[in-house]
Amino acid sequence: MSKVDLLKYIYTGGGSDTGHSDPEDVLSRVIEHLSDDFTVFSPGQSPIAGTFVGLEEFLGHLKKMQSLCSGSFHEELEGTFLADDKFGMVVHRLKGEREGKTLDTWGFGLFRFEDDKVVAHWECVGDQQQWDNFWS
Repeated sequence: MSKVDLLKYIYTGGGSDTGHSDPEDVLSRVIEHLSDDFTVFSPGQSPIAGTFVGLEEFLGHLKKMQSLCSGSFHEELEGTFLADDKFGMVVHRLKGEREGKTLDTWGFGLFRFEDDKVVAHWECVGDQQQWDNFWS
């Protein structure tokens, strides 16, 4: 499977390359492709910022995100999946509602691969200030 196909599978399960991406579905598909020392880098100064190593920390990070916004956080795919053998990128809108605040900004999921495993993921956002304000 090519890395582009892997990213499409993780985000869509073989469905549409655009539209709403359900976080639970994505999670169930990505887990089987993570290395043991998979690392997530979440930017900024908000309560969800940090570096998360391994599956437990990654799941804790996702759980915290959803709990802070009552499960409203989601990604809307834009149909752009780019990858070579070492790196990949998925373009999406990041949306959610929290305590009267609305999040709506571009997001770019950057991935690093080793063999057939995802070893790192960088959460990149289009508007860092809006992202930090939303989660703070």
